[in-house]
Amino acid sequence: MSDLIDLAVLEGMAHTATESSVLASNYADYGGQDLWMKLFCYTAPEAEAAIEAHFGDVEREVINDEQFERIRTFSDLKDHDKESFAYYLKRSDTTLARYLLQQAEGLDTKRRDKGQKYLVKLGRGLTAAFIQRLAGLAEPPGVSESETGETMAAVVDSKTKAALEEALPGLLQFVPISGPRKAEKSLSSCSIAPALGIDATLPQHRPTMSPSPGQDSYPVPYFFYGSLADPEKLSRVLEVKSKPVLSPAEIRGGRLMIWGEYFALVDGTEQDFVSGWVYVVESQAHEDKLRWYETGKYEVVRCEVWRGGKKGPGLTFRFCGKKEELA
Repeated sequence: MSDLIDLAVLEGMAHTATESSVLASNYADYGGQDLWMKLFCYTAPEAEAAIEAHFGDVEREVINDEQFERIRTFSDLKDHDKESFAYYLKRSDTTLARYLLQQAEGLDTKRRDKGQKYLVKLGRGLTAAFIQRLAGLAEPPGVSESETGETMAAVVDSKTKAALEEALPGLLQFVPISGPRKAEKSLSSCSIAPALGIDATLPQHRPTMSPSPGQDSYPVPYFFYGSLADPEKLSRVLEVKSKPVLSPAEIRGGRLMIWGEYFALVDGTEQDFVSGWVYVVESQAHEDKLRWYETGKYEVVRCEVWRGGKKGPGLTFRFCGKKEELA
């Protein structure tokens, strides 16, 4: 009897494996492979292998239409389909429920807080090693010493601060070291630097006239590829009542990677391109709001914006954090 049961189980497993393989193959053939290559910067074999493993995972997230429509109303991941988004959740070591909760609680605030550092006083059992264990850190946080040497404090980021507040509510005081920085903007007046995907020191990239846009040129086209491409989001960031007008566009020389819950634009090759939207920023005041929104994890760089088959000079935000932070 047990042999029959084992045989039935094995047959069921074989049937499931075959079915998942067929589903993976069909999904890949109907655009899934190209989508995953774009979203996760995979080669064709890497995308094929990832899709095969994804459909073969019986514990993968299953996202229904209602949940996916909800995700698309506030997510920066609008290029995803249900399967790629489920795979993104697995790679991010999170669940759909946790992701939705984070969105509902307002990830914009958390995003702006990524660069914030805090001091928390050590003593009475609170040590750097204890903070490491409590917050699940890879190593103990750095420690700062007062000028007199009498007081020691750990330097923690916003994520560690949140973990400590949850574990020890009301028992600790956190002192901000400095507020989040805004995205750097330092456009050269004698070269095209900084420019997306281009080494400005090479002879072929030396300008014959003043590079454009200039440091203080307004109005100026900005290329958006993430949350700022949403008119409602953009109007809130700019604090304007009218709905911003964006036009479809693309840029060359860059590619997208994943930084936490967000897309991050990095340098690419001449063949790489990113589709998105262009918006004309009218003033420095509006530009400053965008730079504060993007934080010091990004920098303003020059790029060539393609619209309707024609290219023109513009600006965009390039990720300037550590490569290890990207997926």
